[in-house]
Amino acid sequence: MRPCVPAVVVYDTGLCTREEDDPAHAVLFFRPCHTPTHARVSLAGQLAGVIHFCRHAFSTPRCQDQERPCGSQGLW
Repeated sequence: MRPCVPAVVVYDTGLCTREEDDPAHAVLFFRPCHTPTHARVSLAGQLAGVIHFCRHAFSTPRCQDQERPCGSQGLW
């Protein structure tokens, strides 16, 4: 069994905002350096996805106007 080696990842979410952007360009720093590129991109993408989810799922809830729940029309 392989020993668990901690990884250090620096990922710039601003470099990968569109579908056609290469996620490998967003990985600015990765250690251990012997990790293959596809594994670096995969791990960095998974971590970025988890962070994005946690920021939006557990952020401060927004107040909603009960008299007009869907904007000025008040339609459901």
